Amino acid sequence: MGVGSQRAPRTPPWVVVIGAGIVGCSLAEELTPVVGEVLADLATSGATAHPISLFDPRRPALEAIR
Repeated sequence: MGVGSQRAPRTPPWVVVIGAGIVGCSLAEELTPVVGEVLADLATSGATAHPISLFDPRRPALEAIR
């Protein structure tokens, strides 16, 4: 029996969600639960009801640096 043979998929589709802590911000206490909810939504269903397009690396605002 291999590592994670009953828990992890052996072939795609895989979902990788990376989260980071929020520190040094007065809004951290308010934002942390929302960030956790968004990450959980993305990891489990691939979508979230929260507006997250601002964080899309393909957004037009980043066009100039590509």
